[in-house]
Amino acid sequence: MNMIVYAFTLLTLWGATTTPTNASNDFTENTLCQDDDYIALRALYLNTNGDNWADRTGWPNAAFFNANPTRPFGTELSTWFGLTTDFNGCVIELVLFANDLNGIIPPELGSMTNLTTLHLHSNNLTGTIPSELGNLMNLESLRLNTNQLSGSIPSEFANLTNLEELTLYNNQLSGCYDQNLTNLCTQLNALYSSNNAISNSNSFDATWEDFCNNGTGLCICPTSLDVSGIISSDTYQASNNISSDGTVSAGNNVQFRAGQRVLLSNDFKVESNTNFSVEIGDCQ
Repeated sequence: MNMIVYAFTLLTLWGATTTPTNASNDFTENTLCQDDDYIALRALYLNTNGDNWADRTGWPNAAFFNANPTRPFGTELSTWFGLTTDFNGCVIELVLFANDLNGIIPPELGSMTNLTTLHLHSNNLTGTIPSELGNLMNLESLRLNTNQLSGSIPSEFANLTNLEELTLYNNQLSGCYDQNLTNLCTQLNALYSSNNAISNSNSFDATWEDFCNNGTGLCICPTSLDVSGIISSDTYQASNNISSDGTVSAGNNVQFRAGQRVLLSNDFKVESNTNFSVEIGDCQ
């Protein structure tokens, strides 16, 4: 697979829903998936200060969610910003990147088992990555980069056999070991060795060179890399292009190494007392 590197309203208030033409098992199944999705999305909203998101078009507010722990009849999830649903009304894409989410990723997201895309990157998410995300067996793209996540990569990620893209860089992840796995990274590498799925710029304890050379990490060189937000000390590598609109903050040592081009936007900033360099060359 080829890929690149680089988340209830009342009927009378938020619009009508489509009513099945006949009572069937499909209606029951559809209702169940929407009920689970609602509970998960409610948890996400309440845990990430949803009332202050940059864009919450179509979403109810915190008061509504607090008053309705389960999905009210007639709630239409497809009208909520950042969501895409299938013909059954199940959420298949949750895309809320760069939307001022502040808080933790709730474990309830693991019940959204129809998700194929979960993009929560470039926010202010804290805490650990919930192991329940390993239940999202249909997931193809998971982007959690450029947050403030800590802890280790859950061992349950090894269950995401449909995953084609996983980006975790620009976090404070402490490592990729798990007490239940001798080396989780090795297992992930076996799953994604044909992809450019893992970014090489996670803020693990080891330097990138040690992380790669001693076998503790995934040493895949992505085709292209997009670096945004606050850029921490690291060597960021790509076989073709690196693009960035981020900020190299004071006291950090950052190097971009790209095989072809490094593209810096007008918003790219290098603060004082930094060591920033650009090199055109192969990944090391």
